[in-house]
This record gives sequence, C-alpha cells and structure tokens, in this order.
Amino acid sequence: LLLPNFNELTQKSIAFSLLDPTLLIIVSGVLFFTSLLAGSYPAFFMSSLNTIKILKGSLRTGRQASLFRKGLVVFQFGISILLIVGTVIIYRQVQFIQDKNLGLEREDLLYMPLEGNLETDYTTFKNELLKQPGIRSVTAASQSPLSVGNSTTGVEWNDKKPDDQILFSIINTDFDFIETMGMELPEGRTFSREFSTDTANIIINEEAARAMGMDNPVGEQITVWDDYQGEIIGLVRDFHFSSMHEKIGPLIIRLAPNQGVNQVFIKTEPGMTEEALASMEASSKMINPAFPFEYHFVDQDFEQIYRSEMTIGSLASIFALVAIFVSCLGLLGLASYTA
Repeated sequence: LLLPNFNELTQKSIAFSLLDPTLLIIVSGVLFFTSLLAGSYPAFFMSSLNTIKILKGSLRTGRQASLFRKGLVVFQFGISILLIVGTVIIYRQVQFIQDKNLGLEREDLLYMPLEGNLETDYTTFKNELLKQPGIRSVTAASQSPLSVGNSTTGVEWNDKKPDDQILFSIINTDFDFIETMGMELPEGRTFSREFSTDTANIIINEEAARAMGMDNPVGEQITVWDDYQGEIIGLVRDFHFSSMHEKIGPLIIRLAPNQGVNQVFIKTEPGMTEEALASMEASSKMINPAFPFEYHFVDQDFEQIYRSEMTIGSLASIFALVAIFVSCLGLLGLASYTA
C-alpha cells in the first residue's frame, strides 16, 4: 500500500505483485514462523504450570520469566534510542548541507546553455538582458561553479619545487563572474575591461595560495600550460566547487570568454524571478529563434546533488518512528500483562 509513496520518496520504480509465487512463499513463511514463535512461549509456559498449585491459588511465577519479559522491552527501547540518536545526527547533517555557506550565493541564480546564435552573439544577448527588469547581472562560464571538472598539473610559479605535482581545477569565465556568483574577494580585484592584460591574468582561491606557499599571492607571476603567462590579480574566498564530501581543492579562474564558455549565468533581483524569466525568454527567442528556451536554477542543481542524503534523512526519520511505535507496543504488552 505504501509502495507508491516509497517510490516517490526514493525516486525508484520498485514493483512487485502480491500474486508472485516467490513473494507468497516468503510472506507465508514469515507468518508461519512468527506465529510459531509467538505461540510457543505461552504454550510451553502454560503447560509447565502445576494444576494443583493453580487451583489452590498458590502459584508464583518465577523471577527469571519477569526479567526475560522486561529485558526484551529494554532491548527494544535500546534499539529505538540508537535509531533516534542516528536520526538526529542524520537530520543535523542534512540541515548542515542545506544551511552551509558555500562561499557563493546560489539563490536567485539561474543559467541556460549558450548554443546557436547565443554563442556567437553572446555579447549582444548579455547587453540585451542587462536592459531588462528583474536582472541584476549576467556572466558566462565553462562550467557550473558547483561542479568544476577541468583540472591540470601544468601550473608553474616562483619557488615551485621540482617534485610538486599539485592538481588545480580550472574554470573559464567572462567578466562579472565574481560579482554574479556573490563570491568574496578579500584581496586584489576582479577582471576588469579597463585592463587589456586581464586575458592573461588569473584569480585563485585561498586553497591554491596555500598549495603554492604564497602568503600574499596578489601580484605573483604564474604560468599555466607553458603558454599562458600572467599575474595573480585576485584572491577569492574558498567555496565548494564540488561535493561537500570532498575537501576544497586549488582553483584557478581565468578570463577566457571565447574558450569553452558554454553557459550563461543570470542573477535576478529577489522576488522578480518571473519578470526575469519573461525577459530571458523574449531575448532568447529574438536572438536564437531556432533553439527552444531552456533554463535551470542553481539551487535546484544543488538539491539534486545532495538528494540521496536528504532521502536517507527522510527514511531514517520514518524508520525511527516505526521503531518507537513497535517499542511502545512492547511496553503496552508488558503493562497489560502486569495489570
């Protein structure tokens, strides 16, 4: 009866038929052995009683039987307590994931693929969006800031040791990337159109500075892939650009709007998402009529990444409630027997 709800909760498609022979055998076996065990104890107990003592009213049950019954109930409640503690821990973990400051603002942030004319006329599309109501800022990147996959060990800097083989994640971006993502920049500056050399400069995160042994990285020279030489112009606060199950690694942010940048990110004004979506759709159809309008919310992607943890939290809560209910049945049975 609860299978549809279970499938919806776990995003599974489990199905079985009550007429399945294997299932019928299993269910019948469980019912038989459960009934056998449940009936054996009172049957053997009653058959062991002395009829003369019962009729005289001098029957006294043994202390061991009482301890056995109470021990079972204590055992049930012990398991329930363990499940409750486990559920609380899982719940706090899920809350930690949901409330954790990732180092960027994922609310009111959405993205859409750069394809067709949007890719070739990206600048026109960006300028058109910035004129529309409900849109705060627009940028582009090669990947989602929550899932950066590109990486390299081909990074050189001053005082690098010959045996240093540090893996750096790399994301290519457009102007206004730091501002649109709501990232913190404790040192240096972001990419600016006022500096033509910024196409060779980079921004790194705090972990990258620690990995390279730089206390003040801004202004240091760095080389990526031998042919990409520039200067570190900014230090961005560490943010989770992969799963929170993994430690934050070194990250390099490049200004390379024409190299693999395939997603445009739009930051909307709070409470004006519908207006922003209407503006995005109109601009997209005007510039790129051959492709359907498609968009995604970054916070929904975040929830999808950690959906399994949230599902485990829900299941743990349900199982804990079932365990508590069963324990209460045991306590009720003991109280009824005592009465």
